[in-house]
Amino acid sequence: SMAGPSYSQPAFFADCWIDFAVDGEILIPEEDWLWKVRRAGINLSKIRAGSLELYTVDWIPPDVDAMLRWVIVKNTGDHPSGEVSMVLHLIDDTDSSPEGNSIKQIRQGSKLLNITGGSQATYAPGTVTVPLGVLEPLQEKSHIFSLITTNSGEKSWHEIDQEIQNR
Repeated sequence: SMAGPSYSQPAFFADCWIDFAVDGEILIPEEDWLWKVRRAGINLSKIRAGSLELYTVDWIPPDVDAMLRWVIVKNTGDHPSGEVSMVLHLIDDTDSSPEGNSIKQIRQGSKLLNITGGSQATYAPGTVTVPLGVLEPLQEKSHIFSLITTNSGEKSWHEIDQEIQNR
């Protein structure tokens, strides 16, 4: 299970959360929402801080070995924002390390979690930061993170990520 409900299971892959920052400062949410689409493996969330809103859509496509997290940041205000970035954090950054355009984390000795954020992202143990730049009034920008899990003997995470990028 990547994200519950079996949190105590030995194969559990801890989830991650996303903050957004302006000019390098993490924003404190004033409002936080989470929705589950009925009869579908899709989760939606919304965070609001001032005139900025961050939405996530989490789903697992039927033909890809990855969970995808589509993140949208929107400026609902009347003025341009500062420099906006998305910051994705692993809940547990044990055994995580930057590798190319991803963070890899080995779990239970053989399972591997890779979080890719693309070529514009910066990577540090436990975090992926994606710069979005200044958002003009009513402008939105988005990014898709892929959370890829593999076992030895399966497709490599590079192959899976390439399948996702080619869509």
